[in-house]
Amino acid sequence: MCGIFGEITPKSNQTKRSVFLNLLQLSKTRGPDNQGYYSNKLFLQFGFNRLRVIDLTIGGDQPIFSDNKRYLMVFNGEIYNYLWLKQKLIKRGANFRGSGDSEVLGNCFQYFGIKQTLELIDGMFAIALFDNFKKQLHLIRDFAGVKPLHYGKKNGNIVFASQLNQVAKHPLICDAPYNLDVLKLYLSQHFIPSPFGLIKNTNQVLPGEVITFDLHGNSQKYRFWELPRRVRPTIFNEEHAINAIESSLTDSVNKQMSSDVPLGVFLSSGVDSSLISLLAEKNTKNVLNAFTLGSNSTIHDETNEARIFSKLIGINQKLGKMDSLVVKNFLNFFEESITEPFSDFSLLPTAYISNIAKKDVTVILSGDGADELFFGYERFLSILKNHKIQRLPYYFKYLIYGVDKVLWKNKHINSNCLFDSPGDAHFHLHQRFSNGLIKKIFPNLSGISISKKFDIYNYDAPQSKNELLQFLRYSEFYGMMQKTLRKVDMASMHSSLEVRVPFLSKTVIEMALKIDPFLNFKNRQHKNFNNKNVLRKIILRNNKNLILSNIKKGFSVPLTRWLKQDLYKPISEILMDHSLANHFGVNTHELEKLISDHIKDKADNKWPIFTIYSLFIWKKNLSK
Repeated sequence: MCGIFGEITPKSNQTKRSVFLNLLQLSKTRGPDNQGYYSNKLFLQFGFNRLRVIDLTIGGDQPIFSDNKRYLMVFNGEIYNYLWLKQKLIKRGANFRGSGDSEVLGNCFQYFGIKQTLELIDGMFAIALFDNFKKQLHLIRDFAGVKPLHYGKKNGNIVFASQLNQVAKHPLICDAPYNLDVLKLYLSQHFIPSPFGLIKNTNQVLPGEVITFDLHGNSQKYRFWELPRRVRPTIFNEEHAINAIESSLTDSVNKQMSSDVPLGVFLSSGVDSSLISLLAEKNTKNVLNAFTLGSNSTIHDETNEARIFSKLIGINQKLGKMDSLVVKNFLNFFEESITEPFSDFSLLPTAYISNIAKKDVTVILSGDGADELFFGYERFLSILKNHKIQRLPYYFKYLIYGVDKVLWKNKHINSNCLFDSPGDAHFHLHQRFSNGLIKKIFPNLSGISISKKFDIYNYDAPQSKNELLQFLRYSEFYGMMQKTLRKVDMASMHSSLEVRVPFLSKTVIEMALKIDPFLNFKNRQHKNFNNKNVLRKIILRNNKNLILSNIKKGFSVPLTRWLKQDLYKPISEILMDHSLANHFGVNTHELEKLISDHIKDKADNKWPIFTIYSLFIWKKNLSK
């Protein structure tokens, strides 16, 4: 795992090397082990910060050329099937000086071409590839969007980076204003989804996308992989589904455990991390380290359950504990990690446990991605239960909703049915900063609409529950999952920790799509099988004593309370910085009221408070 940075400037002078290297230094924590630089002294500069994970020698350093010097590459990520690819390349006559995946990937582009290489590789990656023959720059992002890739374009010149702050501070972009529709999107969804850029002339490469730029400033783009909105399942038998997922996931875990540095796992009390830990333990001869984080909140704390699970699995558990005072002392380090506006406050515990884990390991396996692929979130069922009445006129829906609320406490119908479509309901389930509050606090956004290109929730009338579940999965894959991946990348990379996600290997994703969605909800009335039935059955098959709760706590902290305790002063000082407030056109009176209402228990405003706080911290960091 590393940090990439570069520019193509055929329409203007190259950025001074000293300025370029200072910008490269912004991603130093992503790769503290080696810094690489290349320039053709005309229009191209590539920079690289390396975290050594596979092949600890100079053989894995970048920027790197392919054998015939056609391709120059910087690449952030890991290619999990690189050993298989290497054998294919050796038969083609490729030469290797090292034992890592970077050389293999560079030579794949030479010997197989770009399209075939992207069909063959499995991994997580953000790639910048310059074709010296055709004079083209290709920006490529992995199919699941695990690794970020930002870019800016101005007057035919291009800058790209692993981090938004590197693009934002580049001379090409630094004076550009904000895209107000993207600012509103951030406030609404609490992160900036791709392909959008908060700053004008900036964007992000979509998951599974290739963008090609020539030296005239022209660009072409295509998706080499996209999760389908609709797919026809082919596996309807539970036993077949369990076998297929267990086989593909076991293979994914085994491949992702390839490392020349110490490796561990994140372990909570949930299904996903427990399954990954279980399979990883079976594939190691050493004692596996598992890292668990608790808090001073019985609602959020998972340490007791995780302690039991670690003993049942046979791994060595290392615990961390958070309270408001711990977070206060950790806040400066945490704030330095915010390289782009991001306001899912589970970023706090993720950054903290990453910092703890880095003391023992450099690579971590995580269970991220399973909830989206195997329908683990409660909101899947929350929207699904309204399917039959969603398209009725509003007054009929309201009457049915009211009756069900009085007689059965919304057992059959809930307020999501009152939206015009399930897509609208789904969008608002992810919005924790109401439009009314946004309008009051950011009056300059009152006439601004979120871009229509943000269309992942655009589905109106699914014909069946099966189709609705698939639409929901698509939206979660490109919505919540992208937010989670960005959080993990930003938090872990600030501690120079590589996090791998076995559920998001290409083979596991494509196998999950073959399974009838309702197999994941089978026996949901049974106390042990409320959701993710297939994954639970795999766990029990491997360890019959590992019985998991149906209650999903989530990786969170009691921020509502903490904001009234030790975090009140440091966070309110940031929010009350008038220069930052004026910069974003904030109504300071309404912002003060937002904080006051939270402190006085008139409203739980933790989401809007943290959303504005993260935005201000990002700007403050950018101004340094």
